[in-house]
Amino acid sequence: MILTSGQAGNPLKAVDKTVENLPTLIDRMVFPGFQGGPHMNNIAALAVALGEADTPEFKVYARQILKNAKALAAELMTAGCKLITNGTDNHLMLIDCVKSFGAGGKEIQEALDKIGITLNKNAIADDTLPPYAPSGIRLGTPAMTTRGVDEKGFKKIAGWIVEGARARSDETKLKELRAQVREFCLQYPVPGID
Repeated sequence: MILTSGQAGNPLKAVDKTVENLPTLIDRMVFPGFQGGPHMNNIAALAVALGEADTPEFKVYARQILKNAKALAAELMTAGCKLITNGTDNHLMLIDCVKSFGAGGKEIQEALDKIGITLNKNAIADDTLPPYAPSGIRLGTPAMTTRGVDEKGFKKIAGWIVEGARARSDETKLKELRAQVREFCLQYPVPGID
């Protein structure tokens, strides 16, 4: 979804490149090359999502996502992790695994997956490693915030991330961490799943 100001016109006719014509210019760039016809299921889902985002509860939830992200980022940095942006101002963070753990992002992703922490390998700026095995990992806070985890819980999660990354070759330690992560997660059930 692209929101803009200006006056929508006929996307089949060329217009001057002005702010007033921005909606038409965007339409001409996006359709039909990047977008086909309307998909009513996507439009309905977007309407529901916007309706939820307009509630007071969502605003509280969004603020908690940010608090959790800041707590997670701070705890990771305290433990010696190199975050690409030296913190976060949104729900995401990107860790340079080579500088933080002496290993690539793929190896760290696989180790953390073994303990029950899901995140993904990710390239970093000026990455010297290939895209299929990049230097970083990317993680965020919305999923666990949805489950009710607060800043205190995210500090624990940071600890498991660091321990799991450092113990990536120690299967016994990884099993121990997996049990701790599982016990923690059972305290915060996934909404809608019994």
